[in-house]
Amino acid sequence: SENIKLPTNATPTIALKGRAISIGCCIKGVKTTLTSIYLHADPEKRGQQIKTLEDSKFLTRNSIIGGDFNCVENIKIDVQYPPGVNTTYSNAHATPLRNLLASINQTDLYRLANGDQPGGYSRRANTIHTRIDRIYSQLYNSPWHCNTVKEDPTLFTGSAASDHLPVVATFDTPGARAPSKHDAKIDTNIFRTKSIRSGVQLIWDNTYAQFPPETHGHALPWMQAKATTAQFLLSESNARRRAPLR
Repeated sequence: SENIKLPTNATPTIALKGRAISIGCCIKGVKTTLTSIYLHADPEKRGQQIKTLEDSKFLTRNSIIGGDFNCVENIKIDVQYPPGVNTTYSNAHATPLRNLLASINQTDLYRLANGDQPGGYSRRANTIHTRIDRIYSQLYNSPWHCNTVKEDPTLFTGSAASDHLPVVATFDTPGARAPSKHDAKIDTNIFRTKSIRSGVQLIWDNTYAQFPPETHGHALPWMQAKATTAQFLLSESNARRRAPLR
C-alpha cells in the first residue's frame, strides 16, 4: 500500500528459528512494527517459544502482530465442537501468552471489533473449530482505529492448501479517523463530580468481577468496562446538558 513505507535497506528481525519475524515500517507517518508469528502445535515446544519471546523482548508495544498461535484467548467462545464430538481442547500455554501480550499493551482485535460472541473460527478441522489465528495491536493510546476483523475464505485462493482461513483486519489510519460519538459528546467537566468518579469505579469493579482475567483474559474485561464507562459518561453528559440552568 502507498500508505506503508519501509526504510531504505530495511532488515527484518528474526526469532524462534525463523518462526517469528518483524520489520519496522511507517504507516501514514507513524512508526510501527509488523510482526508475524507461528507458535508450535506441540504444547511443550509452544511453551518454550513463549518463554523465549518474553525473555528476548522480541515483541514491542508499537506493533501490529499477526500469527498462528495454536491456542485460543478464551476457550468458552473461541472453540466450537461439531455435533457428536466429545473431545476437550487443552489450550496449553494460553495464559502465559495472554499475559505476555497484555504486558506490552496488545489486545486481540477480533474481540475489540466483534465483542464476546462466539465465532471467528479460523481453523476448521473435522473434530474441532478454533480461533487460533489472530491479529493484535495496541489496546490504549493506539494510533489506529480498528473497524473490522473477520476471516476471509476467498483470500489467497489457489495458494498452498490449508485448513486455516485468512484473518483480515481493517483500520483507520492517523488523520482518517473521525471523532466517535463518545469522543465528541462526553463533557469532561463531569469528572469533577464525586458521584461520577464513584460510578466509574463501580463499573470497573463490577466488570472485572463478572469477567475475571484469570478465565477471560485481560482484553475482554478491559474493553467491556471501557465501553460501559463510555455509555455511562455519555448519558451523564447528556443529562447535564438537558438540566435547566440555575
